[in-house]
Amino acid sequence: MKEPFPPAFREVLRQILRRAPQLRGARETEARARRRTLAQSGTFAGHREYAPGDDLRYVDWNAYARTGDIFLKILEEEDRRTLTICLDSTASMTTGDPVRFRGALRLAAILGGLALVRLDGIRLLAGGKRDESFAGGAAVAHLLEALARTEVVAEQPIDLIGVPLERGGLGKVVWISDFATPEAVAPALHLLRRHGVRCSGWLPAIVDDTAPRLDGWVRFRDPETGEEQAIEVDAALRAAMVEELRLLARHQDAVFAAAGYPLVRFPLPAAGDFRMSSWWTGPWTYRL
Repeated sequence: MKEPFPPAFREVLRQILRRAPQLRGARETEARARRRTLAQSGTFAGHREYAPGDDLRYVDWNAYARTGDIFLKILEEEDRRTLTICLDSTASMTTGDPVRFRGALRLAAILGGLALVRLDGIRLLAGGKRDESFAGGAAVAHLLEALARTEVVAEQPIDLIGVPLERGGLGKVVWISDFATPEAVAPALHLLRRHGVRCSGWLPAIVDDTAPRLDGWVRFRDPETGEEQAIEVDAALRAAMVEELRLLARHQDAVFAAAGYPLVRFPLPAAGDFRMSSWWTGPWTYRL
C-alpha cells in the first residue's frame, strides 16, 4: 500500500490538532490532564521511546544504563484518561475505492492525535497482538510511525481485545473497522460491556457500502476448487446487492445498539482529497 500519511495529509492533521484546543471545554480538560500527568503517581505499566519535548522526570535511567537508549516510564494512574484505538487490519479492510484500510489509518491518526494533544494516554491495538502505548503531544509522530507499520492479518474481533482487556487499563475504546461480520463482533462488544469499558465503533464509510459501482461482468473464483464463474451484473443483481448492503448496515447498527454503544459512520474522502473540510467535520471529532 502507498504511504498512508503523505505530506498533504500530515498538513491536514497539523491543522486539525492546532484547532483542537479552541473547542469548547478543551482548555479546561487539558489543564486537568496536565495536572494529572505531572503528578508522577500511578502503577508502572511499561516503557516507550523518548521523544523531544517529553518530561525528563519520566526517564528510566536504569534502562538507559542497560541499553544506552532513552525510554520513558508509562504509569497507569487511577484518574488518568486513556484512549485505546482498536484497529481492524483484516483482509476485508483492504478493499474499496478509496481503500478503506488507508482511510482507517488516517482516521486513527486524527482521533489519536486529538487525544495526545489534550494529554490523554493512547493504546494502539492492531493485528498480530500489537499493543503499543503513547503519551504527550510530542508522541504524535510516533503514533503515525506505529500506524504505518500495521500489517494485514487474519484475526477474530474477540482476539483483538481479549488479552489487552485482561491486562486492564483500556480506558475509552475507539474501534475502527468495517464490521463486515457483525455476528463476530457482538461477543467482543458484550465482553467490553461486562467489564464496564466505554466503547464507540467507527466505520470508515465508502460509496460501495450503499451503492456498489459494478457494471458488465463479475468473475467469482472458488479458492478451494479453483473453479470460476462469470455473472452479468444486470439491474436485478445490482438491486439485490443494494438490499443486502442495507440489511448489513441494519445488522451492524443493531449489534452496537444491543451492546449499548454508538456506531459512527465516517465518510471517507476520495483518494487524493486532502481538503480541510473533507477531514474536519466539526466538534464530533473531539467527543471521544
